[in-house]
Amino acid sequence: MLDNVTLTKNSHTFKFGGGFNFIYDERESRAFAQYTFPSIAAYVAARNGTAPAGYTTYQEAIGNPAISYRSEFYHAFAQDDWKVTPRLKINYGVRYDLYNIPQADASSPLALSQDFKLDKNNFAPRLGIVYGLRTGDRPTVIRASAGLYYDPPLIDVYRRALQGNGNPRFLSYSFNPTSPGAPRFPGTLGSLPAGVATPRQSITGVSPDFVNLVALHTNVQLEQALSPNFSLTIGGIRSRGNHLPIYRNINPINPIATLADGRPRFDTAINANTRRFPNFNNVLLAESVGNSDYNAGTLQLTRRFAKGYQFSANYTWSHSIDDAPEQNLVAVTDAVLSDPTNRRRDRGNSVADQRHTFVLSFVGRPIFDIQNGFLKRLVNDNQIGVIATTNSGETFNITSNLDLNADGVTGSDRPLFIGRNTGRTPKQKNVDFRFTRYLTFTERFNAEVIAEFVNVFNQRSVFQINSVVTTNADGSLTAALPDFSLRNPVALDARQFQLGFKFNF
Repeated sequence: MLDNVTLTKNSHTFKFGGGFNFIYDERESRAFAQYTFPSIAAYVAARNGTAPAGYTTYQEAIGNPAISYRSEFYHAFAQDDWKVTPRLKINYGVRYDLYNIPQADASSPLALSQDFKLDKNNFAPRLGIVYGLRTGDRPTVIRASAGLYYDPPLIDVYRRALQGNGNPRFLSYSFNPTSPGAPRFPGTLGSLPAGVATPRQSITGVSPDFVNLVALHTNVQLEQALSPNFSLTIGGIRSRGNHLPIYRNINPINPIATLADGRPRFDTAINANTRRFPNFNNVLLAESVGNSDYNAGTLQLTRRFAKGYQFSANYTWSHSIDDAPEQNLVAVTDAVLSDPTNRRRDRGNSVADQRHTFVLSFVGRPIFDIQNGFLKRLVNDNQIGVIATTNSGETFNITSNLDLNADGVTGSDRPLFIGRNTGRTPKQKNVDFRFTRYLTFTERFNAEVIAEFVNVFNQRSVFQINSVVTTNADGSLTAALPDFSLRNPVALDARQFQLGFKFNF
């Protein structure tokens, strides 16, 4: 629910508002049974009954994975749009957000998962200024703004903490063929065999001092009119993020060695000397300790719609850096700190870092004055739209196939002396095209025939690749880095065409 009130008085325009949003979730995790075989031959032998215990490991999740929880989001704001002089306008205000997160499971076996902190300190002031440096036929305008912005918490952080808190109502376990009670292929167990102790579980939790992500956005633009229809804008953007969520395995302690680049290596044995919580395997804790910096420069040439066409050409250079491996994106699901004792080792390019981006858009609806009625209707009432983009490739993290620091978390350890997110896919290019034919039947009835091409030139733009490389146990590469663009690349959509019809009355 959302409601706003606007009040205009003299040179002020006041606006007040607020709202709330209630979300109720019912979630289930996957209950499964899985055999892993060392070879196809071993699988075939197990399937025909010759060697039903020829597998490497057997994993099964049992119990009730269903959970339900509520989230409540509230916000309120007040602002004033003040026209101080004909050349100066100031906009200032404040916003408050309260995100009432789900309730923790008080019966969780680990104290860190028994309670979630509610962050109530989310006051966000904003300020914007527009000033006309020069008026007349070629005006010059400067715009500046700054403000704090609180990000709604990722509810998936709490969903993972609720489903992965180690509560025995839902757990997973693993056997090798010689383990007591181990099954024979293709059988499943459904519950722990009699006499088998509950295995150590891996825990996902939320730090007791977890707070919401906050960013300070600043923006400055200088716009110069070049003619009645053309303008040139140059700008700078800075965004500083604090309290970014990071997943860290807090369980390993007392490193027994170091890799050549200084990263600690932990003991694989699990006991009171090697683990903070020896009753558990990994303890992944979401902590709001990450920082980010985004800096960008923009240049834009714009032509407003006149004489049948308009266009905009925009170039952006940007660089984004952070020390917070992102584990909540669709394409990044296993990123945790590669060194749980030193977050600075993971400071590097953000996963969304793209240095260069150019976008050209054009809309044209030409008008031809022709005497012949048929030809006039044929060549008029047509509109074309084009969006062309080209940008630097996607950023990716080069990782080892091994758990180099032996902290029990795979997929995040980089080879020696390779920085985080230093891989880059090839440049990306794309052109989309749209043609619209307007048909007028009467003053009240008209229609549009729309033909759209996505990626009209069928450009192959790679955005995802296999970035895992083979290393030795010490983290050194076994061979030179490969050409990643040839390793199972995933490209953006190929050429697509769609035809539409719209009737207006």
